[in-house]
Amino acid sequence: MTYPIETFLAFLYTALFLTIGVSFLNNKKFYEALTNDFSKIAGLTYIGGILAFGFGLFTIIYNTTTPYFSSALFIEIFGWLTLLKGLFRLLTPTLAQRLTHSHAKRVLPYAGWISLIVGIVMVLLLYFVG
Repeated sequence: MTYPIETFLAFLYTALFLTIGVSFLNNKKFYEALTNDFSKIAGLTYIGGILAFGFGLFTIIYNTTTPYFSSALFIEIFGWLTLLKGLFRLLTPTLAQRLTHSHAKRVLPYAGWISLIVGIVMVLLLYFVG
C-alpha cells in the first residue's frame, strides 16, 4: 500500500513532534546543554541551518495539496517556518546564536509542552479530520 507524499509528511511531522515533546519533558537538562552548545559552536549553527533549509524546502515542494484546516495546512506552515529558520541561521549566524542564547531560558520550559500539543493536534487531524 502506498501513501501520497502529503500523508507521509504528516506522519513524519506527527512522529517528530510527539517524540520531541516527550523527550523535552523527560530530558530538560540535556536540552539546556544542547541549546547552550548551539549558541556557542558556529558549526552547529551552520549545519542546523542547512538541515532546516533542506527539510523546509523538501516539505514545501512535495506538499502539493491545497491547505485547508487539516494536516496539509500544518505541513505547509511547518515547511515555511522551517525554511525561514534555515535561511535565518545561514544568512545571520551570529544573530541566530545570540537569539538562541538569550531566549533559551524563557522558551525551553514550554517547548516540550508546545511540541506535544502540536503532535496531538496532528494526530487528531490525521485520524479524524483527514
